[in-house]
Amino acid sequence: IWNRREWHLNELMDYVKPYKPMKKRSKLRTVTPLKGYKKGTRTLTQMNMARANDILNLVHIRNGEIENRNILTYDYAFALTLGSDMSHLEVLTATFQLDISFTSSQKKNVLKTTVKSAYERATKFWRAYEENNYSMRGLDSNLVKPKQTRTIIRQQAITAAEMEFLEVLIGKEEKERRRTDKRRDQGQKSMEQYNAERAQKVNSNLEKLRKLKEKYPKASQRKLAEMMGVSKSYINKLIKEL
Repeated sequence: IWNRREWHLNELMDYVKPYKPMKKRSKLRTVTPLKGYKKGTRTLTQMNMARANDILNLVHIRNGEIENRNILTYDYAFALTLGSDMSHLEVLTATFQLDISFTSSQKKNVLKTTVKSAYERATKFWRAYEENNYSMRGLDSNLVKPKQTRTIIRQQAITAAEMEFLEVLIGKEEKERRRTDKRRDQGQKSMEQYNAERAQKVNSNLEKLRKLKEKYPKASQRKLAEMMGVSKSYINKLIKEL
């Protein structure tokens, strides 16, 4: 296990099995999140797998300079356990390879203890989650659950610049930015563009109304609305802006 060979962070992805829907569920050996198919299972496993990948990316972005190494190691092992069907030994091996990517590695006995704790807690959580029909609601309050994203962001002091390279360890502002970019990619207009086009349309209608009132000074609002093909209430609003 304790191989000192140099590894690249993306090599650790070989330890992770991608999600593959199963036609028939296999019997649980220890904890096998990827074998579940009930509602909520895929979301939980994929979120944790993405979280594990983000941790790898964060270490890569920081060139291995991680201040809270033990906390990040625990989070990585916990996420791997829930995001894959890896055994305790496989999680330990993958986490050790992560640890040697740090500029300052941890002691082996500390690493073993951390992984053991994370694996056992994640396994216990998964079993309770499965018995609770794959729902977080109603779980024992004393049960150790996956950390909230904002907790990891705070503990590791993840910056907005770093979030741009991550998938799930992101804050509200980054989520909103990505939603906006997605809407633009789908052809939806930005608020600035929408307001600019709306103002242009209003100005155009004001000019039409001005010309009509000059040509037909005695025309009623109803008549002006008919000539412009708009509602009487809209004509009333335009008149107030003239």
